[in-house]
Amino acid sequence: MFLSLTNYAVTFPTAPNVEISKNGDIIVTEVVREGVRKLEAYVEEMSSTNAVSAPMNVDKVHASVLKLWNVVQSQPGISEEQVSRIKDLYDSVINSLNTKGPETKLKAAPQPRTRRASSQFLRPQVPGGASISEDRIPLLHLKRKVGTSWEYSNNLTGVYLDILNEIATSGTSFKDKNALLTGVGKGSIGVEILKGLLSGGAHVVITTSRYSRATVEYYQAIFQRNGSKGSALTVVPFNQASKQDVEALIDYIYTSLGMDLDYILPFAALPENGREIDGLDDKSELAHRMMLVNILRLMGAVKNKKASRNFVTRPTQVILPLSPNHGLFGNDGLYSESKISLETLFNRWSAESWGEYLGLAGAVIGCVLIKRACYCASDLFRRWTRGTGLMNAASLVSQELESYGVRTFSAKEMAFNILGLMHPLLFSITQVEPIWADLNGGMDRLPDLADITSRIRSDIMKKSDSRRAIARDNASDFKIINGVEAERVLQTVHVTPRANFKFDFPTLPPAESLQDLSKLRNLVDLDKVIVNTGFAEVGPWGSSRTRWEMEVRGDFTLEGWVEMAWIMGYIKHFDGRLKNGSLYVGWVESKSGEPVDEKDVKNKFEKDILAHAGVRLIGKKLIASS
Repeated sequence: MFLSLTNYAVTFPTAPNVEISKNGDIIVTEVVREGVRKLEAYVEEMSSTNAVSAPMNVDKVHASVLKLWNVVQSQPGISEEQVSRIKDLYDSVINSLNTKGPETKLKAAPQPRTRRASSQFLRPQVPGGASISEDRIPLLHLKRKVGTSWEYSNNLTGVYLDILNEIATSGTSFKDKNALLTGVGKGSIGVEILKGLLSGGAHVVITTSRYSRATVEYYQAIFQRNGSKGSALTVVPFNQASKQDVEALIDYIYTSLGMDLDYILPFAALPENGREIDGLDDKSELAHRMMLVNILRLMGAVKNKKASRNFVTRPTQVILPLSPNHGLFGNDGLYSESKISLETLFNRWSAESWGEYLGLAGAVIGCVLIKRACYCASDLFRRWTRGTGLMNAASLVSQELESYGVRTFSAKEMAFNILGLMHPLLFSITQVEPIWADLNGGMDRLPDLADITSRIRSDIMKKSDSRRAIARDNASDFKIINGVEAERVLQTVHVTPRANFKFDFPTLPPAESLQDLSKLRNLVDLDKVIVNTGFAEVGPWGSSRTRWEMEVRGDFTLEGWVEMAWIMGYIKHFDGRLKNGSLYVGWVESKSGEPVDEKDVKNKFEKDILAHAGVRLIGKKLIASS
């Protein structure tokens, strides 16, 4: 029912660690972040400012200068000449800020469209947030729209950081909440958000473009590990680039499942690396439709379902995956255009009729650790993304990049940040106005980011190449001085795994244990007695050995795969000459007669074995054939 810190497994925030071995190998690992050993300390760190200078607030500077000018005018002891000189200086400052002078008053911002009576409610009462100076911007902060621009909100940021601290200490609940989550691939931010929602008791509908038994079992394992009381998980095949799939998905949720969505997190993305404006192709258009057009269609379909059912008191919060990448690095197709265009939804929220059905929270996601894949599709963020055990360019620069005062995040940390936006308090605020969550960790305020990352990467590669060259020279010297045989002793030997079957003969009881049966002598006719000399188990998972492996591990051992392939007739044991005339003793494929190594049995026959093993539904074809 509550978001458990144990289930959510973000107790130990991590930091990137890059080491270069004496052989020149670059080893990228994740280590426990020094001084940040639990979530409470992580939230405290996020409350601190970064070393990167914040952008100048022109409106605030103008207001301060205007106050100073009014004070000067009100002083009777200042001569006309001094006033004139100060006036000239004031005009110069105003012109440099490219703003209007004191004589011109700012025009009032256009009033948003009048909303329906159902959405006319008071702004939620926000308790006193964390004490944060207005001149100090934390690593994580929220913005509120002022006029036509987004300005840092000290109040909202304090509330957000208090919410994160509350989740870190006592958790939060998503009981009776329904969420739709796309882009939930292995190792992604979406997977970590899914774990948090399930731990909080939500009913989550996730989509996958690779709907298979293996995919379903992967999500089933996540539910078994993180699900709590009242939680549920529905996996749906879905292509976010298809208009038909978008409409069918929302119809399935509202009609077949009978759900009304509380949250939508459209995180699905498609990479467009290496495409400049002269290289835009059909894949760029497909990605643009997936990451922009069909997100709008998805929201529109939800709005239509709510409007047709008159659901005006239960709005849906949409977490928009925004990006600081506005074409800064380029070579990413229409990725930047897709993300920038999502920002127009904040204006359309008040200008169009769907605002009372959908609330908006934009999450600008910066540098995130993804173990197996990058969250952002552009090559820019592949450079920014740090990984565990994954040798990529982003993994190299992450540790050194943090020395410039910015903060990179693990996927679990970023999911924790986004779950904070879904807290009931911020959820209620998004019903009144959209909010902008800057989760960059200061990355967007770092000047010359491209030059910095290139320089860090170049220095590491030079150091690696230097150590690799030294290692080669040392190896050559050792070989010449000590000989080839001495070098062979130091080389790594890769041992091929082999199956180790153990079929021990059962232990026979001693003759003395049969003394009690001597009483039956001459009482029964042994010619008419049925004697069971042995027993065995044959079931959907094969023998008792393979069945036990599947129950305990959820997978077969090497011996289990070999035994299942042999039972099901995919392989057989062979002792003789092969087709080429060579002597061979071992396993061969039953159909082709070609030798097969024990370590390759799983790769060759896993799909067929799993499709015809275990408890299965009887299909129409099987019934017809019988």
